[in-house]
Amino acid sequence: MKVDKLQWYFDYPILCDILIVCLGVILTFIFKNQIGQIFDYPSSVELDGFGTLILTVSATLIGFLLTIITGSVTSIKGFSQQVLQDKSEEVIDENEGIPIDTVFDKSLSKEEQFYDSDLYKYVVHVLISSVIELGVLSFGVLVVKFGIIDLSIFVLSYFYLSIFMILSLAVFRSFILFKYYLKVHTPDV
Repeated sequence: MKVDKLQWYFDYPILCDILIVCLGVILTFIFKNQIGQIFDYPSSVELDGFGTLILTVSATLIGFLLTIITGSVTSIKGFSQQVLQDKSEEVIDENEGIPIDTVFDKSLSKEEQFYDSDLYKYVVHVLISSVIELGVLSFGVLVVKFGIIDLSIFVLSYFYLSIFMILSLAVFRSFILFKYYLKVHTPDV
């Protein structure tokens, strides 16, 4: 399973994102002369527009992740009520007072396996980490856009590059988890 290969990244998402971004910024700084020959540094107007775009995408992604989390919590609540109802309908042998169907006679659905395992808590944890990360980044962009911290165009370019990289990593991580979440909740096609 692909999740096993990315296990450490999912266990410590914010730390991994920071390490990847630091590596990316260091490499960009080391090769800035070569990159500068290909790309020009953006103007302050372009950077302001990019900051607005980052805020818009971050807010949209936070809403998307919160929707997934809410849907997951709603699903588990509905699923737990369904399981309680199913258990009340068990057929009991009147002579011995024990259920005729045992746990070994029942096959577990993917939903039962998902919600009864630690995987559910794990998925919600990673999604919540992404929401926190995106919220902090959005706050950082707002601080810069409101002029509370004045940065040079050079530093602002690297700041927005870092935020763009973290945003991309959060989207990547969230979509991988969402893919596995959908795999559990959709019938095999």
